[in-house]
Amino acid sequence: MDARDFKEILAEKLLKRGMPRHCGVCKSFVRCSNDNLENTCVWLKKGRKILSSFKLVFVLSIILTVFCGHVFAQSVSAVIGPDGGEIVSSDGKVRLTIPEGALSQEKTIEVLQVSNESLSDAAPAGASLLSVVECRPNGLAFNKPVLLTYLLAQAEIPGTSVELGLYDSGNDEILPTGQVSTVSADGYTVVFSLEHFSTYAALKNLTPQGAPIGGGVKIPLPDMFTGAFGHSVPISVSPGRKGVQPALALSYRSGNSNSWVGQGFSLNPGFIVRSTRLGPPSYDDTKDAFYFITDAGTTELVRLVDNLYQAKIESSFTKFYKEADDSWRAVGKDGSVLYFGQLPDAKETGTAGTFAWYLTKVVDTNGNYVLYSYTKDRAKAYLSLIEYTGNEMGVSPTNTVEFVLESRQDIFSSYISTSKIVTAKRLKEIITKVNNGPVWKYVLEYAYGSDTGRSLLTGITQYSSDDKNLPAQRFTYQKPNDQ
Repeated sequence: MDARDFKEILAEKLLKRGMPRHCGVCKSFVRCSNDNLENTCVWLKKGRKILSSFKLVFVLSIILTVFCGHVFAQSVSAVIGPDGGEIVSSDGKVRLTIPEGALSQEKTIEVLQVSNESLSDAAPAGASLLSVVECRPNGLAFNKPVLLTYLLAQAEIPGTSVELGLYDSGNDEILPTGQVSTVSADGYTVVFSLEHFSTYAALKNLTPQGAPIGGGVKIPLPDMFTGAFGHSVPISVSPGRKGVQPALALSYRSGNSNSWVGQGFSLNPGFIVRSTRLGPPSYDDTKDAFYFITDAGTTELVRLVDNLYQAKIESSFTKFYKEADDSWRAVGKDGSVLYFGQLPDAKETGTAGTFAWYLTKVVDTNGNYVLYSYTKDRAKAYLSLIEYTGNEMGVSPTNTVEFVLESRQDIFSSYISTSKIVTAKRLKEIITKVNNGPVWKYVLEYAYGSDTGRSLLTGITQYSSDDKNLPAQRFTYQKPNDQ
């Protein structure tokens, strides 16, 4: 059979199977040759054979070589319209979820995976290429963001930061987009949002050992002086605009007290509180000290002049301002702004004044923001909703994180603020959503300690949008010696 016959057969099969007749990355044309291998979907790069798991049903076995060296798997296509839909790559490693209303009319959507090796030289310095996919038609824009889900080939540490990269074919380089996601609890899944189609890559920054991971979530280490044990369970959230998104984790330290997530655990985006180190506060701002507290640590604030405060041990060069409307504003070195206690439910107050101010808003220099809402029960403030992907130019948030509470038997009270604050609820579920559609759900399980009667977090189960669950994380606690 001559070369012309091969080309005719190749063209026919490419059309029928939805495979490209040219490289989708750099548009080079493919050539074909005869081979006796059973696997027909075989791609070559520099003489090396890469066998696909697919068996095409035709007589002649064909080996495809892309002149440019970019290596592909088989493409998958589907017609999706205004009602939305989903398309999964041929090997199941990439999923595109197109929500209702993202498209105004029907389009043929195609997913084509690209070999990591073929674009390894295009990756940014200091970054590892985890996965590459071409989404077609190139340049297609959407009315609302679509979700790109990568299933990584090798497991990563849950909570590891992964950035979305955009391939620039003109300069043969992958450009970081600034959109950062975190590896989910299964160690394989990362999710990004797309506003248009192109060739995208999942990039892992090769940060030094011991650097914070999970979008700012720090993994606590044992305290060398107290022997306190630490552990952290990152909560996967859908990516925000330019990396502006909440960084959440259930953090455990054996020395921590009982909280809304049980004994020893905490989930705290951040708050400012009056110091009780020397006893109840006076509610005189000229006399009281203040602390900025997150799960990553505690920073004492010292007053400089008027309403301006800074950390006693300066490291981030953040300036804190206590505003006249009884809220706080913190301005970072990069120009980002954090707001605390802007709403009544985001404060814990008593007859003498405000004791604690909880984080209510984060805004970057481009106007991208995250909103934190709270619900109040018996003077205790509970985080209830996070909204993000909004912008100060009038763009409303589309991504949310919801927090579902339940009643508890081990109700406890505190009078350290000089007023009674009762903790009668605990966290039951965390639900992450995009465009009001669920993405992840975390269900928390508790037991009561046999000696103290306090709530003990015993399990966390993560569910996907199709209600399939990953293996649960279980926690056991040492019992008293006589049991």
